[in-house]
Amino acid sequence: MKKISFIHLPFLLMISAMLLTGCAAPQQVEYIRIKRGPPPEIVAEGGEPKMIPAGFIKRRLRLGLPSAKNVVIHDRQYIYITEKWFHDVINWTEDFIAVQVPELNLHQKYPLAYDETFATLAGNIANISVAGRYNIQASVLIGLITAKHLKSWGAIPADGKKRVYLIGLTEKGGLVYDLHTRQSISFDEFPNFESITGVMF
Repeated sequence: MKKISFIHLPFLLMISAMLLTGCAAPQQVEYIRIKRGPPPEIVAEGGEPKMIPAGFIKRRLRLGLPSAKNVVIHDRQYIYITEKWFHDVINWTEDFIAVQVPELNLHQKYPLAYDETFATLAGNIANISVAGRYNIQASVLIGLITAKHLKSWGAIPADGKKRVYLIGLTEKGGLVYDLHTRQSISFDEFPNFESITGVMF
């Protein structure tokens, strides 16, 4: 998933609000105070952040996921974060959206761009948090997968429909998270692992 600079963050937040509310353009400029993001928790290996090259991720996904027709990876290398911090970032992003667009939680109606916007916002907030504390050339891996639901997963039935989920790279490997039911599971244990059709970071 393509990352942005500090300069572009206000623009991203404005676009995110537009996508989530369906507005064509903001009618009034309103300045908001954003709650500080959770401090980063990076996994270390030999005293250094544990990293994985993007090329290795792509090769592994293509070999391990024969059903994946679309694998998009924008950055060169990624860092492992703790599973706890992954959930902290997700919670922060959910709280931010709930404050800015409260009608989403009230009516439980999410626009088509919700999952993509959420993943972009969460990933960039995570990267900004890391950049503020560490001097490393790597990104936090928070992205999206698309899977055909041939097997049930918790509250989600086996109806054959394609669904989008968040994925994060943590100390326990990949973690799949569903924004709508708020359930999570390790990437390898995901019931529809073999029917993943797309991956985007």
